[in-house]
Amino acid sequence: MGTEETSRRLRVLVAGANGYLGRHLVTEFAARGHEVRCLVRRPEALSQPGRGGAPPLAGLELDVRTGAADGVDGAREPGEVRERLEEIVERFEVTVGLSDPAPLAEFRTAREQARIAGERGTGLVRFADVTAGSVLTALGAEGPVIARAALDPLIRHDVEHGTDLLGTLRTWLAQDAQLHQTAEALGIHRHTMRARIQQIERVLGRDLRSFEARAEVWAALRALG
Repeated sequence: MGTEETSRRLRVLVAGANGYLGRHLVTEFAARGHEVRCLVRRPEALSQPGRGGAPPLAGLELDVRTGAADGVDGAREPGEVRERLEEIVERFEVTVGLSDPAPLAEFRTAREQARIAGERGTGLVRFADVTAGSVLTALGAEGPVIARAALDPLIRHDVEHGTDLLGTLRTWLAQDAQLHQTAEALGIHRHTMRARIQQIERVLGRDLRSFEARAEVWAALRALG
């Protein structure tokens, strides 16, 4: 999906508009008064019910274009999705924000990630590339979304394993990364505390011995709230 903002009205390109997700996107953007362009193989199918009860699009004011690039909806591998989106970017000269892979239940988060990515560059912009930059530069309205992505591995680990590594990390940083003081604050042995920090580093894929890495994580925690 590519968007070009004109004042408060968006010009939206939905590739694979005949698919389940595409139909819901088209319906939502059209209902909000945005200009929607659909890229599909079979325009006549837009008036028919979609898969899984997806809504028909008959009666909506749409700019329908035909083309092979609507295969995005059927792409399965991340690399295949990127290739097809790059075709769309080149063909229509639009900016496309690409979220992290996400299930349908996390669609709203993925949509916000795609919006942020699309506003941070031109062409095909991945949210993963945006979060690779400093979290400290994103403490505005977009901060919580980027912070959530940065800390998501730790949040998921706590949910899946019943741990509180996120809380441990907050306390550790509040204690200026001092193992002994943090261990006392949490009521655990300093060796246990050291093991927890090592586990946090493995889960986040970060070396927290550097001040820069700790500052990034601290900023993410502050933005997350």
